Amino acid sequence: AVTMDEDDTVARGNVSLARMQALIDNVLKLSGVEPDQILMSPLQRQKYVAEVGGNIQTDGSKVTKADGGFVGLSFGGIPIETSRAVSNGCMLFLKTDTWKLCELEAPGFADLDGNVLSRVSQTDAYEGFYRWYWNLVCTRPNANAILTGLSL
Repeated sequence: AVTMDEDDTVARGNVSLARMQALIDNVLKLSGVEPDQILMSPLQRQKYVAEVGGNIQTDGSKVTKADGGFVGLSFGGIPIETSRAVSNGCMLFLKTDTWKLCELEAPGFADLDGNVLSRVSQTDAYEGFYRWYWNLVCTRPNANAILTGLSL
């Protein structure tokens, strides 16, 4: 994890294009590969668009009507996606092929007593639950990075 705070004042900083580039370059130096996806909070996307401001390059070949907002963003050709699962104040720089889903048990309805549905007491209803046991594993942690300490 790399922080926006470069001078040890423990202050949050606005997203910086130079800091994002430095993080990507450090990942390349340490791992030999560059991230291929950036994830951020939808609220952090507002800060990113404000930072890039006049530096936004648009693809006019796909424009069919006037639109003032942005959904499809990228940095240096790396697509930026938003996720509510990413905390506001950080950005994840991922090399997606280094992440593997290891399935411990195939998905399915829990069959604990020979039945996948059980009667609910004191009501005219049945219940059951669907389960899937898995772990997410990173095979090359040095090919991924987190930029933290961004202003909220």
